[in-house]
Amino acid sequence: DCDAKWCAAYLGISDIHLKDKLRISREEALRRAVETVEYAKSHGLKIRFTVEDGSRAEPEFLLTVCKAIEEAGVDRISLPDTVGILRPIGMYNFVKKVREVVDVPLDAHVHNDIGFAVANAFSACDAGVDQIHTTIDGIGERTGIPALAEVAVALTYLYKSPNDFRLDMLLDLSKLIEDYTGIKPYDSKPIVGTSAYKHKAGTHLAAILKNPAAYEPIPPRSVGNRRRIVFGELAGKTGAAYLMSLLGLEKDDLGAKAVAAGLKNLRMGDLIEIPLEDRLEKKIIEDK
Repeated sequence: DCDAKWCAAYLGISDIHLKDKLRISREEALRRAVETVEYAKSHGLKIRFTVEDGSRAEPEFLLTVCKAIEEAGVDRISLPDTVGILRPIGMYNFVKKVREVVDVPLDAHVHNDIGFAVANAFSACDAGVDQIHTTIDGIGERTGIPALAEVAVALTYLYKSPNDFRLDMLLDLSKLIEDYTGIKPYDSKPIVGTSAYKHKAGTHLAAILKNPAAYEPIPPRSVGNRRRIVFGELAGKTGAAYLMSLLGLEKDDLGAKAVAAGLKNLRMGDLIEIPLEDRLEKKIIEDK
């Protein structure tokens, strides 16, 4: 009635889910999975079926379920690491075993409980999945799943995937979700965090102002972010000279050394942070 083309279904197939959540046998789980797929297909729908907690399921039973739902006509199978317990090599092997026995397209749905979500997602790609589940900023149950920004940037820059992603909209998208949810990404979050392009250490700062690629793998503007220069207790003479330039002061070695000494006397956390806009950044580089 709603003109849907696809539907999604899931069923826990690990022993812990079968015994303590669903209270059914493996045989009953297999029957339900097959009947669910058959029902969707009988109504003209495409269906993606998730073998929930598949990473903890008995391996032979996992393969039995996957083969059975493929025979029933499933269009995609989602392979989840539901509680995020696999290492990347474990995720690779998990997907590879399924890939060897079924031909339908595979998804990866990986959780971040131990911090391996993005790594596991790409291990799954290497093993044969062609779709990664993401959310904006990785928001999700408990510690979430891979963040859209990180996956999109990795696909574009590391995997050289041909795509038409608007990476420059990633920060705006993150801010929009923050407005709706009240969930602010932590400062050092890759790609969209306020510290993702923040430079403080003296030698780092000098290198960044000569060639940003020295410490930036991806230009901040390409993902909608901006570079931030922090002057604090780690600043050296070069950083002090740049600060003097920003303040419109005449630069000389003696003055730069004096400013650097003053900055070094700052307590940790007492900082001068300057977001570099195009015009200001150009001025610094031209003045060096």
